[in-house]
Amino acid sequence: MERKNFVEELQWRGMIHTIMPGAEEQLKKEMTTAYLGIDPTADSLHIGHLVGVMILKHLQMCGHRPIALVGGANQVATAMGLTTVSALAYLMFNLFTPPCFAAMGAMSSEMKSAKWFWGGIGFQMGVGFTVSFLVYQIGTLITTGAFGKGKKRWKDHLLFIGR
Repeated sequence: MERKNFVEELQWRGMIHTIMPGAEEQLKKEMTTAYLGIDPTADSLHIGHLVGVMILKHLQMCGHRPIALVGGANQVATAMGLTTVSALAYLMFNLFTPPCFAAMGAMSSEMKSAKWFWGGIGFQMGVGFTVSFLVYQIGTLITTGAFGKGKKRWKDHLLFIGR
């Protein structure tokens, strides 16, 4: 059975502004799976939700496989022990570490020294780890009143002298 052209269908309906290069060729070549994630925690649904669902319906009518995901990701993350603070700490580690690898490559080619190269990598990893550790500890202290995953409150960690 010949598939309807999904891109032409959406263009005819005025639902495409831009399209990623190669997307139309992929959709013509074979059945493609697409998903739409909807966050159900909002006060209400709006027209943006309807547009996404309608695009999935047109995708299905053109012979492709749509998947609609409605929430639930937060419960999975919580079950895995991930919190907003741990996600932020991970983000900070990634922000401080990967960009420096390009700089390390440039440093290696400029200085021609393995000692400086590995020292630079160690330094950047150390900075990334330290920043993410501090973000996690301070964030957990602010949100739960305890350091890290410990049950003690921050006041229990203070050393009182001269009681």
